[in-house]
Amino acid sequence: MLPIKRSHFALLVAGILAGLVAYGYWKKSNSSSASPDETGANPAAASTFPVVTQAPESAELSPSASPQDSLPAFLEPTFLAASLAALEKNGSDLTRPMPSKHLVRCESRDIAAEVMTWGRENGFEPRDAGIFRGHGGVEFFDVELRRTEVPDPARIQKEGRRIHEAVATVEGAEYATWVGEIVAAR
Repeated sequence: MLPIKRSHFALLVAGILAGLVAYGYWKKSNSSSASPDETGANPAAASTFPVVTQAPESAELSPSASPQDSLPAFLEPTFLAASLAALEKNGSDLTRPMPSKHLVRCESRDIAAEVMTWGRENGFEPRDAGIFRGHGGVEFFDVELRRTEVPDPARIQKEGRRIHEAVATVEGAEYATWVGEIVAAR
């Protein structure tokens, strides 16, 4: 890699920022000069939605909302199937038991201990996955809730739903993701 002097790097960054600012002004002037329709309304403005920055105080789930709607994307059947297919493509034998790992991120050791206790009481093998340092050095404590079984997307989703719902009641804990582990053919 060629060495870049600080002055050249600063010029590059300044050029990129200037380009972004110019693009923003160009975009703004193009949208404000759009021709109105017969009623005098700006068609671009008519198709935009108001920006909501805060949930209404009386926010309720709609009656049509199902528990499936609140699942994280990584627990959706298509995502789980794709994850398992990727594991298989990378050498995993999906007919053999595989560690199925549900990762929960916790804000303190005490919360992590609470999640580990819940996991143990609910048939998981809890493992302290260690400390994760976030932005600015903030410490998080990761817990893996494992089960080792032949992978099945429906069962993984069911386990994930239980964990997701239980963790949602623990302030300072968040269900972060699910991952499988490659188990090679014998």
